[in-house]
Amino acid sequence: MIAFNFVVLITGILLVFGLVHCLKGKQETVLMRKDTTLTLRGVAIIGIVLHHLTQYFENLGPLFVPFNQSGYILTALFFLFSGWGCYYSLRSLDKKLCAGGSSGEAKSAFLPTLKWTVVHCLRIILDFVVIFIINVVLFQIFNVDADLSVKTTFRDLFTMTQPTWVSWYPKIQLLCYVILGVSYLLSKKHKEILSLAFVLVYVAITWKLGFQSMWYTSVLCFPIGLIAAKYLPAMHLKKWRFALAAVVFGIGFSALFLLQIRCYTNLFRFLSAPLFCLCVMALTGIVNFDNACLKYIGNISFEIYLIHLMLIRIFTHFGAETNLSIAAITILTILLAIPVNRLVVWMVGKIKAPAKSAKQKAI
Repeated sequence: MIAFNFVVLITGILLVFGLVHCLKGKQETVLMRKDTTLTLRGVAIIGIVLHHLTQYFENLGPLFVPFNQSGYILTALFFLFSGWGCYYSLRSLDKKLCAGGSSGEAKSAFLPTLKWTVVHCLRIILDFVVIFIINVVLFQIFNVDADLSVKTTFRDLFTMTQPTWVSWYPKIQLLCYVILGVSYLLSKKHKEILSLAFVLVYVAITWKLGFQSMWYTSVLCFPIGLIAAKYLPAMHLKKWRFALAAVVFGIGFSALFLLQIRCYTNLFRFLSAPLFCLCVMALTGIVNFDNACLKYIGNISFEIYLIHLMLIRIFTHFGAETNLSIAAITILTILLAIPVNRLVVWMVGKIKAPAKSAKQKAI
């Protein structure tokens, strides 16, 4: 409990320090600027780690319930930021296509869009494979999973399932990239609305088939990020409007969040996640969150996500004491995420390099 509360306290201090620093600064507030989203990604991933810790350690005091119930809204932030960033990434692709001339442009859009989709998926896949190998090796060394046969290992690898947990988030993120790529090919102008429609169809199917709530409660925030990136910056709203929106969305979220804790209804989760993201988005229109430490953690957040559950599984396998486990898992996760992140970034760069060289030779 002490280590758990200590991590929460340190994260809060870092975030408040960043807030005070920005309030004192003279820099103009920019909605969802990169430093802000990276800082909030750092906060969100720490929150997700604490959320999963509450699933394995129960004696965590008064913070147990809020963190135990907040995993879906923190994950929703990652989908929101992803959608926001993907909009600008595809807008850059659109400009490149338009720069190539109008003749035959529709025919030439397929390969660049396919490349865009593959490149975005590549980072997730490489991260997953690297950490999957580490996971299998460590589980064998510590004899965590006795049923980890060769057949099971290859099945998990090809289905993107980390040993002993379903690793649902990477699969949905990959689906979002594919949905956006298809939507862009169908209509560049209305790709955001098409993406929203496809996501709603996915939600309806998974809900109807009885999937666990984690498969659909947060994903709606991806198209919301796309739509917000398209329309909000052009409105040039004043800070008081963002402040009012933050209050309204915050009250709506709080009511639904308390209801879902009381009733544990998936509908409340599904509705509260977008409200939470809209509240956070409105807050970024009031202040630029900027903290170097949290930004660094945010930059390796995906590696942290994949690694921390592996370490939790190892520590709980040996029945380690709660405080020691929480502190060790948090520290080891970050230390292991750093080299994995650098390795994957290097691998992606090496894969991209031959394509760039071939393009330069062709020119």
